[in-house]
Amino acid sequence: MVDPLRLRAWMVAALAASALQCGTGSDAPRAQVVLLVDTDAPIASEVQADKFKSDASVDTLRVEVMGENDETVAGGSRDIPAPDVANWPISFALDGQSGAKLLRVRLRTFRARDAESSTGDDAGAKVMVPVAGYTIDRVIEVPLPDKGSYVFRVVLEAQCRGARPDFVARTTCVGGKPGSFKEGLEALPVEAGHDLSKLPPRPAQWVTSSPSDCPEPRSTEERVCFPGGFFMLGNRRVVGFGLLRRKDATPAHPVRMKPFWIDRTEMTVGRYKKLLGKYPQLSGDPLSALDGRCTGSTWLDNLPLNCISWDQANDACRQQGGRLPSEAEWEFVASGRGQGLLFPWGDAPPKCTSLNAGHAFSVLGLDQCGKKDVLGAADIVGQHADDRMPDPWGQGAAPYVFDLGGSLSEWMNDHFRDYDKDAACWARNGMLEHPGCLVGSTSEHSVRGGNWADPMEVSYAALRNSNEASNWSHLIGFRCVFPLDGQLDPLQEIIAGGVDAGTTEPELPPGEPERNE
Repeated sequence: MVDPLRLRAWMVAALAASALQCGTGSDAPRAQVVLLVDTDAPIASEVQADKFKSDASVDTLRVEVMGENDETVAGGSRDIPAPDVANWPISFALDGQSGAKLLRVRLRTFRARDAESSTGDDAGAKVMVPVAGYTIDRVIEVPLPDKGSYVFRVVLEAQCRGARPDFVARTTCVGGKPGSFKEGLEALPVEAGHDLSKLPPRPAQWVTSSPSDCPEPRSTEERVCFPGGFFMLGNRRVVGFGLLRRKDATPAHPVRMKPFWIDRTEMTVGRYKKLLGKYPQLSGDPLSALDGRCTGSTWLDNLPLNCISWDQANDACRQQGGRLPSEAEWEFVASGRGQGLLFPWGDAPPKCTSLNAGHAFSVLGLDQCGKKDVLGAADIVGQHADDRMPDPWGQGAAPYVFDLGGSLSEWMNDHFRDYDKDAACWARNGMLEHPGCLVGSTSEHSVRGGNWADPMEVSYAALRNSNEASNWSHLIGFRCVFPLDGQLDPLQEIIAGGVDAGTTEPELPPGEPERNE
């Protein structure tokens, strides 16, 4: 058995040598072990300088001593707030009874706002529960010698976000793939426990992309280049919308995106007319629709094109060398490229002036904004000041992507699958690489974004919807995405997807780290 963990967390600079001298009360001194925990994920304080790191940032470390044979907490637990770069690395002492050779410790770092709340055992007090997809989760086995002083370091790697330890196979994510509990534990000189100059440099921050990944110029009249990066697909704050075929955006999945181009606006009547002239083989003809709510019947060039099926929209994108967006690509743009925004403009609730939405009439003959005689169709593209995702590079430019919250809902490339049930697309243990979902023989495709008739409250960037590919609606349009010049479509380069702990034969545990007698 191991004594309960004495989690006395200090700043490394304040860790005094006397803190290593924690005896048992007996004459024979016991071994003293200090563990330094670091991470290559962005720290919360760094988000102020780079807002696109918000989804990837962490500000809390949970430390738990595990039982010998399972994942139960046997020796204590503590959450350590660490919102500033100066808080890292975090160090604490590990004490074990004489004769104990090993201590299994579970380390989880996450952003406190992404944790769930649960009622603890202490008089109903609320406690944080880390959510797997948002959390970097690592189990280590620390040797506990009979005597002497030791300092070990472990780095919680951002590329392991969302990968859960396998307590049956005894594997944990190390370097983006399953490794043993003893891997990645680095022995340091004992002086590092109280002398900053003896510490190795902090690990380089995990970087997924930069604005330079997009070519110059980074935008055109019709398209904007997004440089890729990390974000959370889905949002645990967007729940309770099980109406009208909509699906909640949970559980959220950690995703790494590659660069791509996306249309600034939904396909307009005018642009489609030009396409039809250039590619007469386009399937169908939404411009000939007779329904008065079909924008093609108006032949007004600056209206977004509706009344088009998935097959027709997909064909229009393919003829141009692109395709319809994947759900991940569309949400990556609409949620602010790693900012985790609720709406394209931020977290502020939509207003009647924010976007083209809420214009379906009630039984009183008024729309959601209390107006009547409102045109029952989409409006001119790019006319709503708030409904846009600005500045995808963080450099003060303004090549806006418009009408992601309202105007028309938009066809996605993906087949529609539940996030929490479909193993072929979403049920991964670890990070997804630029994911798409085209599986099976289903004809149901995903649809994203609100529209002019929807209530404004369903304009969340993460909210999902679907429709049959052969259907067309006066509420659905589309926009296209394109690969960078000279590069493959990112969906053709998909890595199988994250870390599936337990599916790979684990490596044999290495020997104990070198001791500093």
